[in-house]
Amino acid sequence: MPKGLFLCAFAGKTKLMKAPTSPNIHYALSENDIIAAQRAWWMGAARWQSFIKFVAILWGVYAVMLVGLDLYAGEQPNMMVLLGVLPVSAVIVVILFAFGFLQSKRRARRAYREHKALTGEHIVSWNDEGILFTSPIGSSTLPWSGFYGWLDGPETLLLYQTHMMFNPLPKAILPPGAVSAIANRLRDAGVPERERFGFIRSDA
Repeated sequence: MPKGLFLCAFAGKTKLMKAPTSPNIHYALSENDIIAAQRAWWMGAARWQSFIKFVAILWGVYAVMLVGLDLYAGEQPNMMVLLGVLPVSAVIVVILFAFGFLQSKRRARRAYREHKALTGEHIVSWNDEGILFTSPIGSSTLPWSGFYGWLDGPETLLLYQTHMMFNPLPKAILPPGAVSAIANRLRDAGVPERERFGFIRSDA
């Protein structure tokens, strides 16, 4: 099930990068930005494929238990009961997924309070080679091919470094066409897009 994540700090040694093709974009991350980023991450983790897998696992566990009890009692397994457990398993998984979504706001607020790298002024710029992040604690240049994946959320563009760690870019701070420019460079570098809920792709 989707769990908490670590928001990536923009820290490290700065590598020389050729003159950026984008201007230096100065911005500050608000608590609402982090909440939106956390929820976007959850949308990427709560895939329909995962939903089906968890339903199948839960139903399988229940089925084994029920069949075992019937056999132990010397009775034939009741197929109607086994089939009836399937929608119950689906409802339980829906509740667990919904709980994960509701918890994302609390986790984001806690991360914003605890993670000093998220406060203060940030600067981002990019060119055909990579993207440069600067924060109050340092800066780092990441080549496009170095990203694990990316997700185009409703309010935030996520650049994954691992499944759990990412660089959030609020769309509100990006100039027109920036999301498409970044997405195209990631595609050209062979970085896979992570669809929301496993099927909603970016239109950038």
